[in-house]
Amino acid sequence: MFGAPGISKSAPDFIGLVRQDKYLEVGMKVTVRWTAQGDHFSEPGKIVKLNTKSLRVALTDDVLEYDPYEEDTGRVLYTKGCEIRVPRILSSEWGWGNRVEMGAQDAATVVFKETGVKVEVIELSAVRPEDISGLPVVREK
Repeated sequence: MFGAPGISKSAPDFIGLVRQDKYLEVGMKVTVRWTAQGDHFSEPGKIVKLNTKSLRVALTDDVLEYDPYEEDTGRVLYTKGCEIRVPRILSSEWGWGNRVEMGAQDAATVVFKETGVKVEVIELSAVRPEDISGLPVVREK
């Protein structure tokens, strides 16, 4: 609900993103999602500037061109440190393809600040089946 990968477009998810927006800070690590020339990008970065209606994120890695017919074109589309401007959530320019998402730990902090519920963030790759056996399973309808 709070900017997790694969976020859906439901009302609770949108409300979660509005809550997240209140806690965005310069220097925070985020995933920036943007579109350009018909392509969609999703890359890690750091917030370098916050404005009322937009924010700027400096990319932490080079963004290479993707070609489904070639493994690696080697062509750099965006260099490390390049700043990407995306709208904040309450801007009329905001969209699911042009936004930022907090990392899991920062999102868990927002949940705690908003609800008082402490959320533990775990790496899925570190979870073994025996660690979760017997736990209740929650499925969305």
